Amino acid sequence: MFSAMLFVLILFIILLLYQLRFLRLFGKKNENQPESAAQPPVTVILYTSDCEETLPQTLEILLKQNYPNYEIIVVNNDRNNETEDLLKRIAAEHTNFYHTYIPHDVRYLSRKKLALTLGIKAAHHPYLLFTEPDCSPVSENWIAAMMQAYRNDTDIVLGYCVYPFHNTLTQKLIAYANLTDGMSYLSSALSSSFYRGDGRNLSYRKTLFAKAQGFRNHLDLLAGEDDLFIYDTAQKGNIRICLSSDSFTRNLQPISWKHWKQKELQRSVSAHQFHGLRPFLLRIEPLFLALFLLSIFGGTALFFLTGDWLPIAAWGISYLLYYLGKTLLYHKAARLLQSPFIGWNLPFFDIFLVSHFLVSAIRYPFLKKSHYIFRVSRKQNLKK
Repeated sequence: MFSAMLFVLILFIILLLYQLRFLRLFGKKNENQPESAAQPPVTVILYTSDCEETLPQTLEILLKQNYPNYEIIVVNNDRNNETEDLLKRIAAEHTNFYHTYIPHDVRYLSRKKLALTLGIKAAHHPYLLFTEPDCSPVSENWIAAMMQAYRNDTDIVLGYCVYPFHNTLTQKLIAYANLTDGMSYLSSALSSSFYRGDGRNLSYRKTLFAKAQGFRNHLDLLAGEDDLFIYDTAQKGNIRICLSSDSFTRNLQPISWKHWKQKELQRSVSAHQFHGLRPFLLRIEPLFLALFLLSIFGGTALFFLTGDWLPIAAWGISYLLYYLGKTLLYHKAARLLQSPFIGWNLPFFDIFLVSHFLVSAIRYPFLKKSHYIFRVSRKQNLKK
């Protein structure tokens, strides 16, 4: 009986420690970051692929940025003629707008990494800023806000992308997962121990890309142009986060559940490339949460076997304390990150997402590499 209660207590303490790491986001040092007055030249890079619905809106606000010296480079992977016509028309009207494309016969390589490499090579300015064509800055001061986070020793600035949709159960789940992910990588960057980035709102110096020799360390992976690149290049002192209200971007369209699961699979593949204790502990957090949620069944079984209500009482008190603290924390984080607050549905969302995590963990070893990876074949190259 005592061992069961001790087990629940240990799980509660472990989960509490996981949540306490998010408190770094609300520290006075972070909330009162001194702003730099420097406005260095910036290149904004977009990779487009089947985004003809949202691309015009994204480009419209990018072209209206209140910033003295910046350019926009779009690398087009969209075979839609309307997209190409749009890019040509904008290029004729704006001298700081450039566009190129990826040949359709490119194989054995991530098209997105190739596109970003082309954009970076073509960039005229020393600072690079990335977003996606289905995302849009929340403010015309987005570039200025992100650049104000740089200091002399800063190579990387991490931003956050808001997922504003919460009108259906699926969209609420995705919004919750997006908020949790943002809280995790931003707070980790503040701890100077583990880093990941989000290509929907990310900046780094062009010299950093050259020093790392681009994406060469993970060219065989379909994804990783943001998280793995940041993981490879981030060092203590060379990375900062930006939480200014003008610095956020936001998704313009809801993400389908199928697309979200595919992105989570790619992220899971990337996470397996991380080494060290902290990345491992972050990966297994859902496992501790699953054990905590499942411990109610153990407490119930002990009650029916022994008639002792203490195990259920211990679980119930731990459960209430954990979710009360988590709800308050997420409420504050949602306000800071301008994200929708999912209210008192956190336990339900945790059950659903933990189940998804466990299923994915079981499926992962049996997935074919073609599901998530590109491998360059020497024989195929020789034939070419």
